[in-house]
Amino acid sequence: MQFFTLVVLHAAKLTEPPAVPGVLDMADFGPRTRQIRVESIQPAGLQTIEGVLPWGQIDPNDAWTLAQPLLEAEPPQTGLSFAQSILGWSDRWENAIEVADRAIRMATVRDPSLRARVNELKSEANRTRLRLRIGDSAARMGGQPTWPESPAWPPTPWQPGFGIGPDQDAAFERLRLALGELEGLTLENAPVDLLRGVDLELAAFGVQRPLSTTRIVVARTQNDSAYRSAAQQLGRAPEPEGSWTPSGRHVCILIPPQTNPPTADEQAILVRLLVAARQHQDTSPRQAVRWWYAGMREVVTSALTGRSRIDDVSRRQAVEKLRDRQSTTLLSAPWSTTPGPETWEEDAVFGLLVEMLVALKRDLPELHALSKSADTKAMLAFLGGDEAGFFRGAARYWQVHK
Repeated sequence: MQFFTLVVLHAAKLTEPPAVPGVLDMADFGPRTRQIRVESIQPAGLQTIEGVLPWGQIDPNDAWTLAQPLLEAEPPQTGLSFAQSILGWSDRWENAIEVADRAIRMATVRDPSLRARVNELKSEANRTRLRLRIGDSAARMGGQPTWPESPAWPPTPWQPGFGIGPDQDAAFERLRLALGELEGLTLENAPVDLLRGVDLELAAFGVQRPLSTTRIVVARTQNDSAYRSAAQQLGRAPEPEGSWTPSGRHVCILIPPQTNPPTADEQAILVRLLVAARQHQDTSPRQAVRWWYAGMREVVTSALTGRSRIDDVSRRQAVEKLRDRQSTTLLSAPWSTTPGPETWEEDAVFGLLVEMLVALKRDLPELHALSKSADTKAMLAFLGGDEAGFFRGAARYWQVHK
């Protein structure tokens, strides 16, 4: 067992009693010295003689200081376990990636054969990160979705012969079997955890989870040839970020070749397509106006992955367009048959517009209902203005937000 002394030097920066037991006492924010023995690295946190220090409640730099003596004494694999746990909480801590890389370097220097496991480690960490995001979504909604377990379909065009019924089910099965015969392609069910996260986020917009008999199949391709063949089978162009094809109220999602395991950016592609599938399956087969649907997709993808078109560089560019009213994007912009960088920039602007409406607590379910039953003009009238006024308001909003 290893012992070390943790000296807290920056207590003046604390604004509230820390939530980490055993590191600082609640009664005194002054510098103090405590001896803590780290016994093991656990999925829940650092196991010490004083209990478990949860990953979500301890700064990664402090965790590194606590764990380093143990990591140096234990087999190198322990360092990878530490790094995986830290990366799983990277949404909560800005320095998590830096600390995890430090642990990975230590482990792989001691045992170079462990380098082959780094990609798998990062994939597992991404899954943990996504589960935490989904948990956050559930917590915001009180832990419960807003739909009954078996909701009845509304009186809309989703009727037998137009989206539901044995004929539609049989047509989708024929499509699935035809794709299954292609070389270099595998069919999977949509990941349950991702679907739950998508459904929870979309529920805030009034999007109802479809019946359990509604199907989503994910077709993953291993090479460009298989991707082109599958796209041709579905009657689509091989789009750079994949596509989805409805068959009645069922949906087939086509994924282009990806690394194994997928990177976080590649996982975001699947999430965006799952959002599109659920949007199609909601209420009726009518496609809502592009700015609203595309904006919703980016907001949900951002919430679940942090890798949307309203994150990082593309976010900053879209904010500047709205602030300076440089964007020539119109809310009436149609869906493109050839998605690419130009349409993705438009989607980023639409995403920020929807994010603004979410932040302003506008009636999202009503807006979504209007997007399905009416048009943009009706949505803007509900918001109390026209397109020019909407963009002026967005410019003012994004002048003071980032």
